Amino acid sequence: MLADGTYLARGTEAAAALRGGPRPFRGELVLPDDPGYERVREIWNAAITRRPALIARCRDAGDVAAAVRVAREVGLDFSVRGGGHNIAGTSLTDGGLTVDMSLMDRVEMDQDTGTARVQLGLTWGQLDRATHPAGLATPGGIVSGTGVAGLALGGGFGWLSRRYGWTCDNIRSAELVGYDGALLRADPQTDSELFWALRGGGGNFGVVTSLTLQLHPVRHVYAGYLVYPLADAPAMLAHCQQVMAEADDAACLVIGIGPPPDSPDLPAGLAGTRVFRIGLCHSGSAEAGERLARVLAGHRRPAFSKLSMMPYPVLQAMLDAGGVRGLGHYAKSHFLRPLDAAAIDTLLEQAGRAPAARCRVVLHTCGGQPSRPGHPDTAFGHREAAYNLQIDATWGLAEDPAGYIAWARQMWSAMLPFSDGGVYVNFLGPDADSRDLVRAYGLDRLHRLQAVKAAYDPENFFRSNQNIRPGTPVPAGGEGSR
Repeated sequence: MLADGTYLARGTEAAAALRGGPRPFRGELVLPDDPGYERVREIWNAAITRRPALIARCRDAGDVAAAVRVAREVGLDFSVRGGGHNIAGTSLTDGGLTVDMSLMDRVEMDQDTGTARVQLGLTWGQLDRATHPAGLATPGGIVSGTGVAGLALGGGFGWLSRRYGWTCDNIRSAELVGYDGALLRADPQTDSELFWALRGGGGNFGVVTSLTLQLHPVRHVYAGYLVYPLADAPAMLAHCQQVMAEADDAACLVIGIGPPPDSPDLPAGLAGTRVFRIGLCHSGSAEAGERLARVLAGHRRPAFSKLSMMPYPVLQAMLDAGGVRGLGHYAKSHFLRPLDAAAIDTLLEQAGRAPAARCRVVLHTCGGQPSRPGHPDTAFGHREAAYNLQIDATWGLAEDPAGYIAWARQMWSAMLPFSDGGVYVNFLGPDADSRDLVRAYGLDRLHRLQAVKAAYDPENFFRSNQNIRPGTPVPAGGEGSR
């Protein structure tokens, strides 16, 4: 980071330039010595402690454009904070200018086209609550505090994805601010190549200020969870795979190994243990959802279950307890082929070595609509994978993170033989390198993304992200970062 004096002076200079610009800055400017700075600076991954010289809380695209221009003029690194949920903490930049989008949280629905134009300060919980009264939703994440922007631009999947596609598949247009402060639009008609790149390529090409998203008829879903002791995990994991091989697209499972759900009805024998948990959603009829639950539970009776018809936003908050702020996080991921006996044994053995009960291993079921012919052409691929594996090491800030990070890396390496070769860009950590980008996109997509980057951000101004550098050769092969 810059020396303290320079760091503070640059932030003050940038704030003065924004306040005195030709267009008055409509949002809020927060400097390190302001009372609200620590609250505004906070992000989900508390292990990330970067301190921007200025946080510009923008209210509209004009504010964002002014912040981009001033950061370039003053010579400050630049980052964008949407929901602040990114595991790598790229939304903060030490000694730079961070644009905070949280004040830009409007939703404009068009029921004639079944779309919503959303500003990029929204979280998924906010968006789901806005569209739910109309009986509409779009595939989002599985934690309601996740930002719409980061998830959608990095690909995105959740409970509705097997039926309605990846989140990025549902982007119909985008508005963004370029590296020179210009206001841009991307859709299939006006700029098809930039539009392709934004659907999976993240924030590499500009600051996206709004997205138009396709909505789908979803009001209530049959959902909840089945909980088993870890001893039942081998049989139930194999059974889940058999069930999902025949399930319709409206069915989705999120399978986890970690702490039990926070419920007053939880049996005493499960409290404080690590459990095998099957999160279930069926977005069709109640009868179809009940049938899916019976098939799953009929193989082996769960120790605890909680299943019902519920409003979709309630399901979206069901796993929020696992996303508590104030802890350190480190994640790794694989897109996996269908699991054979060796893969199941390895996964469960490695999960059993977790250094603390709060560490989680999660399998998101893929397949369904995104894997079929005729799916959209996007920068986000991985459409043939059976699962996305998420390894989340989580520690208290008073603890030494080394053992937690070592466990996640070891499990990632052990599961490598069962990977389809891909990783999820939104789960890449702060130690990701160019080999990880190859795994995230594949060489052909990555080269195409580099060409778009060279056209729209030739100076790599937007680099506080999982960065795609313009014109930089990318090595093939290798196992990615450990």
